[in-house]
Amino acid sequence: MLDSGNDEDPWNVLVSTTYTNAAGYAGIAEEFEKIRREHQTLAVDGKSLKELGGTLEHSGASPDAQSRK
Repeated sequence: MLDSGNDEDPWNVLVSTTYTNAAGYAGIAEEFEKIRREHQTLAVDGKSLKELGGTLEHSGASPDAQSRK
């Protein structure tokens, strides 16, 4: 999700990762590593992800995600 609230301010990004396997990442690790091996970094305006900004908050699974197990 990209949102700044208006056209003048920088935008914010929300990234949510959901594993559709009850084992979480461990259950999809093999398939994910296939993707990672083929991954190519794409610069945005010549900047890497790290140069564009940082993580403001990181949290584990939400209570809702826990209840879906």
